Amino acid sequence: MSGARAGGEDIADALRGAWIDAGRPGRVLLAVSGGGDSMGMLASARALAHENAAVLVATVDHGLRPESAAEAARVAKASAALGFQHETLVWRGEKPASGLQEAAREARYGLLYAAAARLGAGALVTAHTADDLAETFVMRLARGSGAQGLAAMARPVKIAVGAGAPLELLRPFLRVRRAVMRAIAQTAGLPITDDPSNDDVRYERIRARRFLADAGRGLGISIDAIVRSAEHLAVAAAAERRLAAVRADTWRVRHGPFGEVSCEPAAVSPDTDALMVARLVHSVSGAAHPPDAGAAMTALDDALGGRKASIGGVILAPREAGDAGLLIYREPAAVLGRAGVPAIEPMRLGPGERILWDRRFIVENVLKTPATLSALGAIRPAEGVVRPEEAMAAPALVTDNGDVTTPLDAPEAFQNLGGERFNGGVIRFDAPLEAG
Repeated sequence: MSGARAGGEDIADALRGAWIDAGRPGRVLLAVSGGGDSMGMLASARALAHENAAVLVATVDHGLRPESAAEAARVAKASAALGFQHETLVWRGEKPASGLQEAAREARYGLLYAAAARLGAGALVTAHTADDLAETFVMRLARGSGAQGLAAMARPVKIAVGAGAPLELLRPFLRVRRAVMRAIAQTAGLPITDDPSNDDVRYERIRARRFLADAGRGLGISIDAIVRSAEHLAVAAAAERRLAAVRADTWRVRHGPFGEVSCEPAAVSPDTDALMVARLVHSVSGAAHPPDAGAAMTALDDALGGRKASIGGVILAPREAGDAGLLIYREPAAVLGRAGVPAIEPMRLGPGERILWDRRFIVENVLKTPATLSALGAIRPAEGVVRPEEAMAAPALVTDNGDVTTPLDAPEAFQNLGGERFNGGVIRFDAPLEAG
């Protein structure tokens, strides 16, 4: 379906197809801001209602403009007229002076995820369009991203917040132009809100939008062509991920209890292994994104040469004499604190309480008493106990009487997310937010 030919029935078919591919969840949550894109999605959502799916609608009020509450109320009224349950989710608290759009994105997904979990929705649906995909493509191109980054919006993905389970994120309209979505909303008689920040060139996305408009006029670079390129790159990115999985088997990659990885690199080739090394580093780091693949290969070369190497808060080190291969583990100072990097503060967990820790572990207090969650390296060991360096950045639970529980003692309490982070496909945000 091309954007130029898409109409109301095409849009409804795209939404229905994404819903079917997701396993026909009985309840779906639509993220509707009130703009032309999302109101076009709202108009098409009757296609799911006809399939007996419960359509729920949520609007995030970021509280950045005085008109936002009234705009959310208009979405609520339009949703009710279509027979859909609606909630307004308010982003409360202090807003950052810099990085506002990224903070707003995290808050938005945090609120939407929490609402989906509370309402029992099996999927979150957004109205991202071909224009959004092209803008993201250009922004990542400016950063020198490879196939994985350039194709990110064109691949299936799930989201999770904090210690929550991954939720299907459906983006059915990535082949549909923004203007088409707006026209469908107008044809349905739905109100449309135009956010003035969509013309503010202080934001990177708006500058990318302007660039694409200029490129279209001057060079003939079309949105549809970029979408096709992103889809081709998505195929290449999937092949890269499959190759990384195969090479992980060849290298005997094993995820250890402390979040470390052991491996035995064989016949290393920068052409085939750079991506895998970056993914291995990412799997044991607390970073939001993998490191540069070239820099990861340089660190690997150093480690293979017998020298301990550091990259992005991760150590690559040769195994002890007599043991083949390498250890890749979280740098202790990255969680215990060093110049420019604060320590992860200890936190109290009640019995049964779960939390995402350092983006690497989901920790659950399986004890029958409150406990303090801390990095193992911050806990004084018992007399005569020697802990390996790769264990220092692992989480541990300490009871009030001083008993220490580690991932070796109670693996059910410490879910290692290394595999999730290596394989990709899940965007996990730090902490859930409650709607105001």
